[in-house]
Amino acid sequence: MAFLTGLVREATTTDTMSALVAIGEVESRHNTWALIDVWNSNPFSGPADTVFPYANEILDLTRQYIVPGSCPAANPPYPLPTKNLPAATAVIEKAEGLVEIQFTDPHNQPDWYSEQRDRQYYAVYFHGVHNITKPFDTKTNTSTYPSDLDAGEGIIVAVIANEVGAPTLDSVVAGPALIIEQPAF
Repeated sequence: MAFLTGLVREATTTDTMSALVAIGEVESRHNTWALIDVWNSNPFSGPADTVFPYANEILDLTRQYIVPGSCPAANPPYPLPTKNLPAATAVIEKAEGLVEIQFTDPHNQPDWYSEQRDRQYYAVYFHGVHNITKPFDTKTNTSTYPSDLDAGEGIIVAVIANEVGAPTLDSVVAGPALIIEQPAF
């Protein structure tokens, strides 16, 4: 749903936006059923699903599952467009109040020191309709865990950005990383 809610923002006509909202409604029902019946989990992420504005970056997470040579040569690269950001995984250390971001592609690592040596970086956490920015330490690849989020509810999408709030895709330098929160039963 984080992908679909971001994709609606890219619609250029009201007809396209309406179609994407209708698809989002159906996918919400599918998601709810799967979480309840298949995963035996709470399907409710709070008052709203996570809205992540950069839909193609969510699609970029699935690129690793495309078998090389399995698509016709006439197809454009997938996804199109893509920033080819360094892939990230979040490791939550709640006891210490930290999130460690691990960059999982050895051939696509962030370069914190060469071009933008003195720049401040931020971990930006998207959850529900909010985003919360925390300073990001490039030496330890950590930030503080955003304790002001609804604990145990839904999906948090984290990116590393060079601007507070990651207001544009150009400000995003790594990620996204998905953090799954579930309530305790």
